[in-house]
Amino acid sequence: MANLHDRQPIILDPAAYDAWLDAATPTSAAKDLLRRDLGGQLQFNRVDRQVNLSKNKGGEELIQPIDMASEYGPFPR
Repeated sequence: MANLHDRQPIILDPAAYDAWLDAATPTSAAKDLLRRDLGGQLQFNRVDRQVNLSKNKGGEELIQPIDMASEYGPFPR
């Protein structure tokens, strides 16, 4: 994701929320929560700057799916 943004979101399974937020969770266990293979579950979209203009109603044509593999290489696992 560093190719897209300098900050990386944490994507967790909802079942892992409590463990992630619990200060008593050992660091090694917390790291294991991050090692989940997303296996193509993410969808990326290019959003045109025109989407910010209030005159644009709807805007579906301003949002286009991106084929990440062809544009940025394989998503790291």
